[in-house]
Amino acid sequence: MQQSGPEPVRPDGTGGGGLPEPLIELSDVTVRYGAGPGSVLAVDKFSLAIPQRCFLSIIGPSGCGKSSVLNLIAGYHKPSSGTVRMNGTEIVGPGPERMVVHQQSTALLPWFSAARNVALALTARGQPKAAAREGARHYLNMVGLAGFDDHPIYQLSGGMRQRLALARALATEAKVILLDEPLGAIDALQRAVLQDLLIRLWDETHTCFVMITHSVEEAVYVSTDVISMSARPGRIIRQQKFDFNRSALAGADSHVRASPEFAEAEEELYETLTAASSGKTAPSEGD
Repeated sequence: MQQSGPEPVRPDGTGGGGLPEPLIELSDVTVRYGAGPGSVLAVDKFSLAIPQRCFLSIIGPSGCGKSSVLNLIAGYHKPSSGTVRMNGTEIVGPGPERMVVHQQSTALLPWFSAARNVALALTARGQPKAAAREGARHYLNMVGLAGFDDHPIYQLSGGMRQRLALARALATEAKVILLDEPLGAIDALQRAVLQDLLIRLWDETHTCFVMITHSVEEAVYVSTDVISMSARPGRIIRQQKFDFNRSALAGADSHVRASPEFAEAEEELYETLTAASSGKTAPSEGD
């Protein structure tokens, strides 16, 4: 069910109401592509504090700057103005504490087996090859790919490749897993299964997940926190908290989506996004 959020963390990094400092903090960020009259303001006045262990989904109209925000956290891009920090330290580039899983698993190495793809993350952390091989089996088991250690990438389905990409990201022991529409190319049945897998991995690893999605149902189902963005230039127009993922973890996954509370939350978020797409104002956090 939907919950009211706590007092947000202030841009100076101190927590209102005794909250701890955020894991990731974006303070008054703008992103502008190009220069001069033809430049495009993609993100404007964007401030967000992401706490430890949350599952945050970012949703909004196409072209609103969702991926730009994810790229700022990943360190792929620098803001045109404002700051992006992790644990109080400014992010100036990519780092092993922030791993990205893309929609098409393009970062997987096709000439490696499934196990070798995962073991690569472990050897990068300094593990010997034998230990990395054993560790790879552990992460493959976590994502439901037991027995596929030696399979080449081309023998894996799209859903299996996404599981493998998740396994490799988790093997880095990153503090933040950044998910750029990870299930966007998956069929509906497998998508529901993988949504449950994402929730379980988030819960078991105590890792912060930040996900871009276009699916209202997915955002409500898997997330502890949902940020809705306006049409370009992207700004936060609403922040909401949900706990449907906790109900799914408790074994009620088959009933969560059928509940009146879930339908109400979906409709409310959909209305927020419809207003955002049309340029109308939307409710603020907790309304």
